[in-house]
Amino acid sequence: MTKYSKEFYWAFIIAAIICFSPSKIVAYGVPYIFLGYLLAKNIEVKRTVMTLYALLAVSLLSYFFYYSLYGNTVFQNHLLTLLTYSSFIPVLIVDNRKIAQPHLFKKIFAFLSILFLLQGSVGIIQAAYGAIILNKGFDSVNGDHVEGTIHLSLEPELSFSNPMFAVNMTFIGMALLVQHFVYEDGKKHRLFIGFLSLILASVMHVLLLAFVSAILFYLVIRPEFAFITNSVRTVRARLKRTSIKLFLIIFMFFIIGVPVYFLSHNVSLIESFVTKTFLAQTPKAKITIDAFDKLPDRYPLFPVFGFGPGQFTSRASLIGSGVYLGGVDNPQSPPLLQSKINPVADKVLIPYLYESQQKKYLGSTGFPHYSWLSVYSEMGGIVFFSLTLFALYLIIRVIKRAGKSKAHRFTAFLFCTGLGLLYLLGMHENYWEVPQAIFLGVLILKIMYAGVMHLENFNDVTYGLLSRETFEGYVNNQQQEQVSLDDKA
Repeated sequence: MTKYSKEFYWAFIIAAIICFSPSKIVAYGVPYIFLGYLLAKNIEVKRTVMTLYALLAVSLLSYFFYYSLYGNTVFQNHLLTLLTYSSFIPVLIVDNRKIAQPHLFKKIFAFLSILFLLQGSVGIIQAAYGAIILNKGFDSVNGDHVEGTIHLSLEPELSFSNPMFAVNMTFIGMALLVQHFVYEDGKKHRLFIGFLSLILASVMHVLLLAFVSAILFYLVIRPEFAFITNSVRTVRARLKRTSIKLFLIIFMFFIIGVPVYFLSHNVSLIESFVTKTFLAQTPKAKITIDAFDKLPDRYPLFPVFGFGPGQFTSRASLIGSGVYLGGVDNPQSPPLLQSKINPVADKVLIPYLYESQQKKYLGSTGFPHYSWLSVYSEMGGIVFFSLTLFALYLIIRVIKRAGKSKAHRFTAFLFCTGLGLLYLLGMHENYWEVPQAIFLGVLILKIMYAGVMHLENFNDVTYGLLSRETFEGYVNNQQQEQVSLDDKA
């Protein structure tokens, strides 16, 4: 590996460990820790410094812009968005071409495989404790026990640790599917253990949104799974193709069947929540109606520009107000700061937040704040729709670049599924502002994107760095075909 890819590998490992650490405060700074490590190793120094200066300048200019519009913009909450949205900064800095190396990908996937096994094992133990020892069963609220090392305890933390665990495990699982079907590497039992813990975590919105995204992009891209050994016609290759197809059947039955059987109660709650939301009976629906119906009447520029970063429903607003740390009843000031909140947020958001916290076990599903609304209400419709178009641009570009390469198409399928999941998570909670939940996934998507876009001379055979047996079978098959052509000539 080059120095660049080597240091990226170690920065990736540090970031992954922090994302699964119990320290929420340190985890908020994980994107900057990632960049700090690269800077310490003299990687992308100029680009990092210029990007950070540019972001700070834009943030200060935008503050004066919003202050001139409304006159009540809270400065500290405005700056806090540089911390909460920091997951997306490193992807602007790291050069895709310099990390597009199969050997680097294999090392990262090997590390993720071990991490998936470790976190999955811890999660299963936590689930078993609640279901068997406490006699809760695997359905209903037992999933709250499953938090991995984010909360290394048998008792649930009853915070955001459970959803963060589920999102991280979902993105790692996608990476390991690339490892299995593109690189023909990895151990299948680790996949089952990791995905079983993900299912037992019972974060239904993550499972549902991932499933919807996967189905959508499968229909669009139509990837093939057993593709590398299709070029090989030995007995070993045929057996491998059969084993892959059998594994897929068992795997799909496992992914769909286990939630339906063990989590039937939680599955049934999805319909109830969707119905109540469409009937405007949830805090999430009520505040959305206010944002699109009532607030524009009083603030005509609101639909275009919003109230400013950190001024309404974002996590930066909640942290700055003290509500995030202490709750509505007992707000606690963030470290080194005083509790401050925009008057509009205080009048509109806080009552809905209080309503959502009165309902026991409602969890993040009932919160009135979510990333789609936060971006729209704080940065305006222009920014929100620009981000949506940019996501579509990346998807179209990756699909077009993948072309007819079966290896690239499979990776493109998982990239699009992951990006779709990341986008859809924004309609549930303020996920885009939680680095501990999404930064590892963003890095994994970065790797997939680099693999599709910049592995120029890799065909379906060499792309996966095949095992010696498979490669020799391919070579022998090619030689036999050449001999047959020579004989006919």
